[in-house]
Amino acid sequence: MLANGPRGVSVDDTTLKKYLIISPDIVAADTAALGVIGYNLSDVPYINIAQNLGFGTSDLSKLNIARILA
Repeated sequence: MLANGPRGVSVDDTTLKKYLIISPDIVAADTAALGVIGYNLSDVPYINIAQNLGFGTSDLSKLNIARILA
């Protein structure tokens, strides 16, 4: 969604991203998704809240991330 989220008004409000993020850590998955859509961690405060509650980590450098290109 580039504008007018979450539903959008026209096709021009969207962009195609071909990513599949898979992780047993939901906080890490959301953090990785931020990079895909161009947001910063500070833009989405619930991620730090979830990390502080022990649901996962937002520090992607601590993870083994594999990228598979098709």
